[in-house]
Amino acid sequence: MPKKLSIFIRRIKVNGISYTIRPSFVMPYMTGFTDDVMDALFFRKFDVPFWALAHVFGRNPMYWYRLENHIGRNSIVGTTIKRAELLPEHIAADEKHTRILGNKCYIATTVAYDCILGASITVNAGETALTNAYGIFKEEAQRVKPGYGPETVNLDGWPATNNAWKILFSSVVIICCFLHIYIKIRDRSKKKYKDNFIETATKL
Repeated sequence: MPKKLSIFIRRIKVNGISYTIRPSFVMPYMTGFTDDVMDALFFRKFDVPFWALAHVFGRNPMYWYRLENHIGRNSIVGTTIKRAELLPEHIAADEKHTRILGNKCYIATTVAYDCILGASITVNAGETALTNAYGIFKEEAQRVKPGYGPETVNLDGWPATNNAWKILFSSVVIICCFLHIYIKIRDRSKKKYKDNFIETATKL
């Protein structure tokens, strides 16, 4: 029984692995009741700072910060897709450039059917780092369906990303992003092949 919430929780063991059964009205990691925090988290959609939430709803800024970040600890794939047969055969992946505390980093993002299925932070865009980052998607997907692998993945052509996906899913077919193909043709046509650009782009 969590002392602060005074509720009973259960644990079950499946195939030798123990799982905690948490009621739906309790936040992850037993940090509070959903009814007590829903209003404050709603205001976070409008970027209301944590110190303002603490001023209005009580507690302290770090409580609300941790509460928001704890939500993201759940498996994205497992949360979004409940049945193995719904896992996508065709996906797309790319890295979003951003900064954390002023330091450049990348968010390795996997998507399908207008839905984000993976988002893992990495400090660089090298092959090893991206393999580890996109590997989170693989781990979460294979928890839903052991042995899962997509048939195709649409990428922008960055060699490290291509290699990372080939390492993670050896049989996946890599499809180059249409937009990046167009951009490459446009960039190479600015000077030497300028006269042929319109015709080439139109046919493409």
